[in-house]
Amino acid sequence: MTYRSIILFAILCMTVCASCSVKVVPSSTPTVAPPATPEPLRLINGVIDACLLLTPEEVETIVGYKVASEGVDAPGRTGCKYISVINKDDVVLQVYAATDTTIRGDRFSQRLGVDTATEDYELAKFGQLRFEKNTGLIKVEDIDNLGDQAYMSEGGTLDIHILNNDIYYEFHTIVIYNIGLDELIKLAQIALQKMQ
Repeated sequence: MTYRSIILFAILCMTVCASCSVKVVPSSTPTVAPPATPEPLRLINGVIDACLLLTPEEVETIVGYKVASEGVDAPGRTGCKYISVINKDDVVLQVYAATDTTIRGDRFSQRLGVDTATEDYELAKFGQLRFEKNTGLIKVEDIDNLGDQAYMSEGGTLDIHILNNDIYYEFHTIVIYNIGLDELIKLAQIALQKMQ
């Protein structure tokens, strides 16, 4: 065989092998399962654990540093505080949730004649509006598109108060912890979505 014959034979072999190759064709197109949507939070015996409304990781994405959560005893409500892991004296955020059950179990609320979370929300707003009018030391403004009713108050702290589906939520912070009004609203929206 000459050199030219060897090259033609090699080209012929490659052409034949290429046409005989086995092609694998999937029998069906693979599907990607959608991520699991967490179950909405529910009241248990008329109460919601405030620490379930926001995870430390959700707060961390807003403030930009590590926090840990810890339950708080609060009259007429459940509470949770988020503490800086670096400086354990820094309470970055506090969240509270009042339901008709927690209000009715609170002696102080009963003495005031408050029987529901809605009444507690309305009393708190009335008190803050009155304090704003009489002293000018705080600012109170309604917030749209956040629950059934919502308002913010700003004085020594920045607070959002929300009434949604007969649950009264409170979110409290101090602006020095990287949580302004926009960030506090984002955290409130995350919490409210879990209660849908």
